[in-house]
Amino acid sequence: MKRFLVIFNRSSGTLLELRDMAGSANEAMTARLEAEERFRQDSAVEVVVLGANSRADLITTHARYFKNLDALARQVGAAI
Repeated sequence: MKRFLVIFNRSSGTLLELRDMAGSANEAMTARLEAEERFRQDSAVEVVVLGANSRADLITTHARYFKNLDALARQVGAAI
């Protein structure tokens, strides 16, 4: 399973950074802590490390980071 560092601005709904963390879990967590420190003063910024088999799987399982609200609403509507 791959790890991805995701930096997301909740206020604007924009993805600020998506980085494939090819190294160890410790390297991914170190990168996360560094990013959290960088955005410490901005409570709207969310920093997470997520696991997925591929970037495509990550986009499917965590669509809120990658699709705008209209696209998510259409996707939910189509599923109902």
